[in-house]
Amino acid sequence: MTTSTTAPAGDLILQATGQVKILRLALTHLSDSGSIDFSFIEHCHEIEDKLKRVYELTEG
Repeated sequence: MTTSTTAPAGDLILQATGQVKILRLALTHLSDSGSIDFSFIEHCHEIEDKLKRVYELTEG
């Protein structure tokens, strides 16, 4: 018999926000070396902002 647990939505949103932040930092490093377009970093900022807003709505 297998049981599964589901993390609260707020925890999942915080995890996703942290992962996007790590991605943004990695992209920033690549951008500094000229390997990637800066627009990808801007998209990460937008995703982080949206996740933060969703978290506030979920937890607020």
